[in-house]
Amino acid sequence: MTTMRQRDAVANGPQDMLDGLQALRGIAAVMVVIDHAMLAVIPYDPHFAPLGDFAGTIGKMGVNLFFVISGFIMMYTTEPTRTYAPSHRFSDFAWKRLTRLVPLYWLATLLTIAVGAIEGFHYTSGHILTSFTFLPNFEDAVDPRMTPIVGVGWTITYEMLFYSLFALCLLFPRQIGPAACMAIIVGMVVCGAVAAGHVQDPELRRIVAFYSYKNMLFFTVGIAIAIGFRRMPQVAGPIAIGGSLTLMVAALTSYWEFRLQNGGLVWQVVSFLTCTCVGLLAAGNARRSDIPARRLLLHIGNASFSTYLFHAPILHFLASLSAPWLVRGYGSAFIIVAALPCLVAGSLIHTGIELPITRAVRSIRRRHRSARVPVGRDFPQPQATAAIEAPR
Repeated sequence: MTTMRQRDAVANGPQDMLDGLQALRGIAAVMVVIDHAMLAVIPYDPHFAPLGDFAGTIGKMGVNLFFVISGFIMMYTTEPTRTYAPSHRFSDFAWKRLTRLVPLYWLATLLTIAVGAIEGFHYTSGHILTSFTFLPNFEDAVDPRMTPIVGVGWTITYEMLFYSLFALCLLFPRQIGPAACMAIIVGMVVCGAVAAGHVQDPELRRIVAFYSYKNMLFFTVGIAIAIGFRRMPQVAGPIAIGGSLTLMVAALTSYWEFRLQNGGLVWQVVSFLTCTCVGLLAAGNARRSDIPARRLLLHIGNASFSTYLFHAPILHFLASLSAPWLVRGYGSAFIIVAALPCLVAGSLIHTGIELPITRAVRSIRRRHRSARVPVGRDFPQPQATAAIEAPR
């Protein structure tokens, strides 16, 4: 008879940490933190104002890398469930995605609402509803991202959209499911681009533009890399990390030196090729443990979701405390120094809040399942570690 402990061991799977992808996730998290650290300095030091667009470019590249990793991870973690019934694959995937993402995101949303109330700012019921249901804030007629209450959560809205599409495609025959998901995303982007010139109503045009966001194509890049993962040659850690950093620095340098337009065609091509190549390098190092500063980068990658959700208010608080120094021209030092508290806070939230909440929520389903498992029966579980499940 298989014990509950043994079933959990199967469910958790081997400690395949996907080192290269986790390290890349950590690097992407640092890029987003640097982006927002630069933006936090601008109100205090006008000399940094010209860097606003460049800061956004750094952050966008980090987000694009997150999307590539998400596409890869969703494909990779569902591979062991290929023999399951479609309904079982769907429910298993949906439960893991919801329990991994929703609790901490809702907590961040509640804390933001509470802080706003203390400061005398009150969110509308519509804004609260769309934030908790992972829908764009339809009331926002200015920002095309239609940001939720947690400002950085606009990318989480796209993550949830991708998870929904991927989950639905798990109901398809497994031979066509990934291709169907990729085709749907490409179709949304293409149809949205075509419809943009024909939709007259401003409200409808904003919604069409939101759901046809071209950077969703990076999810398909991740899926494509995962499909060819087993045939990919392994890449040494120093080459993967060094090559990735070199490519990203080269892309950002070209943006700055050649004054490429943010969002322009040339920059889109450069960004797409860069993120694709970086994703390939990271996947090539996925199963090796020879990356430089391995434990540190893996931990930053594991804690990236917590860091992502909570770093912005931390940066603004630190910027307000450092105002006397920022106005004197110490903005560059602030950008470097302030990133560390954000990463430390993300680490503490990850270990002290995110992981315990996720385990507690998932234990409910495990207890429910164990009560229904007949004695002597063993049901295989998908092999995935908590480390590679983090959406951010």
